[in-house]
This record gives sequence, C-alpha cells and structure tokens, in this order.
Amino acid sequence: NRDGYSPNQYFLDDAPDYFSYAILAHSIAVIEPYADMYLYPKEAAYYSDDLFYYHYRLCSVDDPTDCYSGLYFPDDSSKSTSVNIQCSPHDKYTLTVNALSNEREVLSSKSGLAKCLYVRREIRDLNEKDLDATMTAMHELWAYDSEVGKGLYGEDFISAKNLLEMHYFQASWRDTDHSHEGLAFLSHHLQMTNFFEDSVQLVDPSVTVPYWDYTRDSTEVTGLDVSYSPMYTNKTFGTIQPPKQWKYSNGDTVLSG
Repeated sequence: NRDGYSPNQYFLDDAPDYFSYAILAHSIAVIEPYADMYLYPKEAAYYSDDLFYYHYRLCSVDDPTDCYSGLYFPDDSSKSTSVNIQCSPHDKYTLTVNALSNEREVLSSKSGLAKCLYVRREIRDLNEKDLDATMTAMHELWAYDSEVGKGLYGEDFISAKNLLEMHYFQASWRDTDHSHEGLAFLSHHLQMTNFFEDSVQLVDPSVTVPYWDYTRDSTEVTGLDVSYSPMYTNKTFGTIQPPKQWKYSNGDTVLSG
C-alpha cells in the first residue's frame, strides 16, 4: 500500500462489484513505481493475540536476484519498514509474506504475484506531499520548451506549449475539427494526455497525473460555480474567482452564478 493512503480497495473482501480489472486477476498486490510501499495484510486480525510481525519479500520474476524486503508490525506501525521499487508498469514480482509469532514461529506463509502499476487518484484525494510533487513536475512542462526539456529529462519530453500547438493543429482544419468531432474526441485527447503524463513522469517517475471528478464539486463545494472548485486553488492551478457582476457590451448587467 502506498505510504499516506488507505489500502487499495480492489484487494479488500468488501470491494465494490465495479472493481474488476482483468490485468489484476492473478495478482495479490500492486506496487506503485518509485513510491514508498508498505505491506497491508488482510489476515492481520486473525493473529492479533499472538502475532509479532510480518516479514515480506518481493523478487522480480524476470530477475530473481532483484529482491526487496520489509517488515509490518500490526500493533506499532512506526516499526514497519517500506520498500521503494524503481519498476516499470506491468513488471511482475513474486510476493512472499510470513506471519511470525512473538517466538518467531511462522504462523502462516503466503505467496503470490504482485504487479507494478501506476494508480490514478482524484486530485483532491492526493495527500499534500504527492499533490506538491505532481504540481512541481507538471510545472516543468510550462517552464521549459521541448528542446531544453529533452536535454534535461529525455527525448520523450514534450512541453506544454507543443501540446497546445498539437491540440490547435488537430482542431483547426477547414474540413472538420479532428480533435472534437465524431470518434476523434476520445482517441485524440487520450493520446495527448498520455504524451503529457509521459513527460511529467520523466520529471518525477513517482507521480501519476490525477483525474478531476467534477461531479463532486456540486456536492462538496458551496454553490455550482466552477471557480470555487478545488482544481483552482493556490496549491493547484491558481484561483479564478469571477467578479460579482458581468456586463454585456450594451451595458446590461448579469449576476454571476
């Protein structure tokens, strides 16, 4: 489990029915790349009277000598240790977990497959550390043009300016808007989002571009004005608070909201 977050719901016994991912059908855990990961064993409650700690070990399926170990103490999390694995999405690891008693007797042992995957979270669910890291990494795409960025972070770096030009180019054809009409909308914007995220992860491979569930704004934000969304704060993309009144060119006044 990534440091600072609740356990991944997918692996819990009471996970909602809509949590179903074919790519995780044979996995018992997810490893997020370049992130501090802690063990969260579902069986901890079964041994609460006798259990002293868990010892876990992750070894690459492709290279069994590439291994990482950690400890989990159910009664004192401050003693638990994390692992940080610089893996790539879909890398596979064998996870072995041993539950030990106070006398270090092995109470149970379990092995299974752990898969390396990025986990995308809603932007307001990011903790302060990860939100800051994400916004800092994004900022580099505006701070540098593509050529400078390639020199700093790698050949796949694309600046925000070039992504904007790509969007304009696809949308401005005289025959049709290739970015927004018909089936192009999803595929074009998905690809541009992938370009953006790839560049962000060249800057900081521990972050994932979050998504924005704007339907939450109507229930969690006072009023329906998008300018009050958590997307627009001094910690994210800046405030866009509107004036109290808008005026048409003919002088008529329209109240905001």
